[in-house]
Amino acid sequence: MPVIAEFGISRIEACEGDDVKVVWKGYHNIQETSEGKCDSEEIGEQISDFQNLGYEETYTNNELAAAPGQTRYFKCSIHCSENANRIEVSCPPVESSPTISAPTNSVPTLTPPM
Repeated sequence: MPVIAEFGISRIEACEGDDVKVVWKGYHNIQETSEGKCDSEEIGEQISDFQNLGYEETYTNNELAAAPGQTRYFKCSIHCSENANRIEVSCPPVESSPTISAPTNSVPTLTPPM
């Protein structure tokens, strides 16, 4: 089942391998940016052309997913504001498992008393 992002504004958790379904809440495109601010540098080509209210699309190739410990930012190129027309996608860091030492099979050597 995909993670749902309403575009509008959404802050979602979607890790690499997760599908993300975007539901448009107005006439918007999707453009990745370097930070969460509307005037942040744009990264690469737009993810989606402009679509109308009610349009839905599911992204299945990590277009809108984040790597562990990463947050990615997306906006509408012409209708962005601090609390509107943005999507923030994060993935929690991978917790490392504690290292467990394997038991040794050594047998203690007994020295007889002198």
